[in-house]
Amino acid sequence: MERGKLNIESITNTHQIIIFEPANGTVWMNKNELCELFAIYLRQLNGCLDDIFKANTFHIEEVCMYHRIVKNNRICYDITDVNLDIIIALAFRLESSNARILRKWFMTKVVKPENNYTSLADIHSYSLN
Repeated sequence: MERGKLNIESITNTHQIIIFEPANGTVWMNKNELCELFAIYLRQLNGCLDDIFKANTFHIEEVCMYHRIVKNNRICYDITDVNLDIIIALAFRLESSNARILRKWFMTKVVKPENNYTSLADIHSYSLN
């Protein structure tokens, strides 16, 4: 499985660039990579992941690689990797300088996408008056 790449590289003390190379439309990162990306500790990452999944916004089965553990009729998940959906959610929940950099970068990609055109194939489900 290709994992893709998302990384922050510092050019100078005040200038960073984002390296984004998706594989199959997403990026997969393990917890150690996430801690390095956001410059946080594992305990903070685990707490944030718990909060995200307690809110039932995402289904673990769709956005994570995990080991399923069954204890006393209770299912637990040991998350090993998360995809870009969770990485974006983490960027907006965490408070670190790298999280701020990623939030700004994600927003510029949404507000000012590189290819700002719409083909007719993209609008086939809309009716035109």
